[in-house]
Amino acid sequence: MSDDNARNGIRGRRPSISPALLTSLRQAYGFTQVLNVRDIGGSSNLNVYFEAEGEPCVARVYRPSVSRQRLMAIQTTREVLLQHGVPCAPARITSVNQKFAYHQDSLMEVESFVPSTAKMDTPERITMAMPWLARIHGVLATLPYDVHGDAPLFSNHIESVDVLPALTRVQDRVRIWSPSREEIEISSMMQDLAERVVIAEGPYLAALKYQRTHGDFWDNNVFFTGNDIVLIADFDYMGRTARTDDLARTLYFALSDFWSESADTDTLIGYARSLVEMYNSAALPPLSTEERRVLPFSIARQPFWWVGNWFVDLDSMEVARNGFHNVSRDLQLAREIMDHAAAWQTALTA
Repeated sequence: MSDDNARNGIRGRRPSISPALLTSLRQAYGFTQVLNVRDIGGSSNLNVYFEAEGEPCVARVYRPSVSRQRLMAIQTTREVLLQHGVPCAPARITSVNQKFAYHQDSLMEVESFVPSTAKMDTPERITMAMPWLARIHGVLATLPYDVHGDAPLFSNHIESVDVLPALTRVQDRVRIWSPSREEIEISSMMQDLAERVVIAEGPYLAALKYQRTHGDFWDNNVFFTGNDIVLIADFDYMGRTARTDDLARTLYFALSDFWSESADTDTLIGYARSLVEMYNSAALPPLSTEERRVLPFSIARQPFWWVGNWFVDLDSMEVARNGFHNVSRDLQLAREIMDHAAAWQTALTA
């Protein structure tokens, strides 16, 4: 795995499976044996499948930057959602009656393994999942502000007002490596798009209401068995945003995955509209006119959380530079949306 440490080592590296980790699990949870251990993925933390006392389990081992208060806020949020019928996995209790334990300088928690047959990686399953995102927003809107739950150190989010200041730091970093012509073109497109998006969003921002949101409602964080969602996981990036930003992030991922430069604009808009209407079918309150009108610009802003949060903070220049090239396609999608902004707004408010 590439070195994705950030802010001069503050984020910390993703933990790995080791004999010491298995010892920590046995000691903390009183397991006699930890068998059939395997890494089941996760970029923010280490997710480990294992079997103990004949039961399949998952251990989540967090990076050193995740504090005890932050993990407790994540666990409380999952418990509240579970009480309202959202399929989240509760943390198991340790031998000393805690919901978490330590492995070296990392926190870890254990939950029962939830079997599934698919993740949210097709248009059909994304469509089926949209009402669940709305239900999550409805529940989380009732939670009071909490700095540990609502202000993550690292996230997949950037506020509109922070985009242009962040791009100043982006351009400073690009200049360090004597950029190629292609990189200069990417930088120029980035700056142009950022200015267009920020200006377009401006009139709507005052009408948006902020609340706790999931932060990464996508792909292998939403698990299916058949047509039923059986687990919604990974609240690592949860924080306080407008619900439209959380919705826009999912729409951006969906459009980016299934978009090509030859895609018909009307088809793209139609797909996004269908997802918005499925979300709105369960949204309480329903999306307002202002929320619907800002959505195209919120979607177009999504590429900037990577460059504004990750590109400028990654410790590895090589990893940052590789990612800089990869963001080009996402900027092209954002430009497609901005070039047809009036059509997007009309479709999403109709």
